[in-house]
Amino acid sequence: MDALDVLRRDHRAIDRLLRTLEATGQKEARKRKQLKKDLIELLSVHQDLEEQAVYPTLEQELPTTKPAVLKAREQHQVQKRLMQDLQGMQPQEEPFDPKVAVLADLVRAHFDEEDRAVLRPLARALTPDELGELGRRLEEGRRAIRSPKEYLKAD
Repeated sequence: MDALDVLRRDHRAIDRLLRTLEATGQKEARKRKQLKKDLIELLSVHQDLEEQAVYPTLEQELPTTKPAVLKAREQHQVQKRLMQDLQGMQPQEEPFDPKVAVLADLVRAHFDEEDRAVLRPLARALTPDELGELGRRLEEGRRAIRSPKEYLKAD
């Protein structure tokens, strides 16, 4: 799976979690808590991978994309602030749903813009082999972030 496939797969999974969380009723507190946890974990890992591997690669290969990368990093910071707020909240609290709605709007807009300003230029800048290698690095990075002890044992 190349880097574009990995990132777009994440985008779809994050969007599905957001849609499910938005559609889940107030009375389903346990499910909403789990969805919140899953969303924050997946979105956080995804952002870390982009910031550590994708954005530096793009800036190196296409320096003209630096403004788009800087904007994407700033968008991540805003999203992280909302995730921190949600992390400390219970789903039945009054501000929970509006925060989820704002996060969903920001994430979806970010994904659309990122596809145009980051992923498409990345596809043009790298060869298929380089995209494949970056995809492998992303998957390896995901394993290391999620289970560092297990990742270190594999060496």
